[in-house]
Amino acid sequence: MIAGFSLAALLFSGVTANAQTTGTSDVSSQVQALLDQIKVLQDQLEVLMQLQQQVNTAVQDVQGTLKLVRQLRQGMSGDDITLLQELLASDPSIYPEGLVTGYFGPLTAKAVRAYQRKHGLEQVGEVGPKTRNLIDKWLTKLWRDDDDNDEDEDGDDDNIKLHPSLVKRLREHKALICHRTGNGGGQTLAIAKMALSAHLAHGDILGECGSTTPPVTTTPDTTPPIISNLTATSTSSTTVSVTWNTNETATSKVWYSTTTPLVLDTASMVSSASLITSHDVSLTNLPASTTHYFIAVSSDASENTATSSESSFATP
Repeated sequence: MIAGFSLAALLFSGVTANAQTTGTSDVSSQVQALLDQIKVLQDQLEVLMQLQQQVNTAVQDVQGTLKLVRQLRQGMSGDDITLLQELLASDPSIYPEGLVTGYFGPLTAKAVRAYQRKHGLEQVGEVGPKTRNLIDKWLTKLWRDDDDNDEDEDGDDDNIKLHPSLVKRLREHKALICHRTGNGGGQTLAIAKMALSAHLAHGDILGECGSTTPPVTTTPDTTPPIISNLTATSTSSTTVSVTWNTNETATSKVWYSTTTPLVLDTASMVSSASLITSHDVSLTNLPASTTHYFIAVSSDASENTATSSESSFATP
């Protein structure tokens, strides 16, 4: 506002200098016209500030969901483990098994060591500060990629193909803009939210071309299901029913073995792709009088994965 009043005063002084020849009424109308122009400029500035706030919020949303924020090691589970596995699985030379379970097991540790070896880091098999920093830089590069073509969405200098569920994550953080073309027209594009600032600075407009209302944005589901009431009940000497509940509809999967800690590449697995909240998985052909160890895994419709802690049961 101070700049606006200073501009008005400067313009007013220039008009006053010519007042001897133009007359009082002409001066008043010119001053009013200039003040009206200042008001228009101030309104445009307010709109630009609102757009910048939307950009800042969009960037914070992306950074809050696509970033490794803790040290990851074997035995841990969570959505950040799923994200790590999606990244590793994008390079078959690093993680040929490509299992995305949300559980950090021996195969994931082996893939992390391969990733560290490839990038000249100490091969410790867990994600510490140096490895996490390198992976976060990789994620930042993916955020800034505003090409919406699957074939071009690569994650590294090797032009590798991203894991499908990771591509889905990235696509959920796109924004619609009206991109200005050379002939004065516009083209609706879906770009990465991280690239919004650059597009707006070059004259593009947030929202679809021809839209008269602000674009509707939806918050992507990035929260994994909550597993509760996990129970294993023997129905015979060779059969056990594993049951649990989730707070939202999700798939059912049970990994089980007679050794602990559970090793996924040697464990058995039974699963169901049905999206339900009351889960019941039957384990059959088990050896009698034996202690078994198991984990339950559930993924919701957005592929957010929850993994239980390791539990055990004994067949009669």
